Amino acid sequence: MIALMEPAVQASVIAGCVALAVAIIGVVATGAWQAKATRTANANALAMFERDARTRMRLAHLEDRKSTYVSMFTAVFERRIAKDESRTKHAEREALLSSEPESPKLVPLTAECIELNKRVMALNDRLIAAAQMTQMISPTAVGLAAGNWLEAVLSGHADQKKLEVKYIAAVRADLGVEPEA
Repeated sequence: MIALMEPAVQASVIAGCVALAVAIIGVVATGAWQAKATRTANANALAMFERDARTRMRLAHLEDRKSTYVSMFTAVFERRIAKDESRTKHAEREALLSSEPESPKLVPLTAECIELNKRVMALNDRLIAAAQMTQMISPTAVGLAAGNWLEAVLSGHADQKKLEVKYIAAVRADLGVEPEA
């Protein structure tokens, strides 16, 4: 059919077909590049989302560890205060018992001693729970230091202060906190 056409018309049809082919190739190439760019953008967005999620999880875990470390410190110090109060009340009760065995002050003082003993026991439970949580979610060095400190505190061992310092050093190392000069 093209052979029957005039040469100018033939040239025009051929040029039109070539232009159409070039346009189709351009559209297909543009679509392919757009698809590739979209896949790359989606992959980058997904990688950024995953990195943000990991960062959020790491920070949340860090906050959990900080909270657990604070719980252990708080339980130890509250236990020390309660233990000192209990010792003082027991000594007061013993002194009153030896000097005035029939004193009316003896009954309320005994009740107070019992309540302080219960408080110390409850704080022991809280301390044990905090130490167990520390051992579960912390690095090994902090978990071991927590366990050693717990044993010393509960047994009244003389090395309590030294083990407390080791625990603090392990916590600082875990959290990346430098000691104040």
